[in-house]
Amino acid sequence: FFKAPFYDDMMVFLPPRNVSVPIPLFIPNILCYIRIILSFLSIITAVYVNTTARPLLYIFTTSSFWVLASFLDYIDGKIARSLNQCSELGALLDIIADNILRGSSWMCVVIASLLSSSSGNCNKEPMDKSNDGN
Repeated sequence: FFKAPFYDDMMVFLPPRNVSVPIPLFIPNILCYIRIILSFLSIITAVYVNTTARPLLYIFTTSSFWVLASFLDYIDGKIARSLNQCSELGALLDIIADNILRGSSWMCVVIASLLSSSSGNCNKEPMDKSNDGN
């Protein structure tokens, strides 16, 4: 019979025993929900970067949402291991939240670049090459 080395040290995704809280309400899972919400909020605030008179506020807000979501990713793993709240749902939520966060950061870059290129030319008049000033 083959036994994997260090099998006892490997993390097994089982809910802790004698827990009255359902798995979707584990603290790490709630942090994953918050990360997903922050990712979508960063997309929403990225749209407002070039449409308002205060774009730096929205750039800072978008960046803050992303940094906070990244920090919660770190904290979520630490809490899951320290409180023994590892579950298959939590592992799946973590992967989903990571991909949504990564995708939202790319979407924010694309939205900001599209809005800056389109709004930068709105008030400029085309140059008339036939009249060179003479």
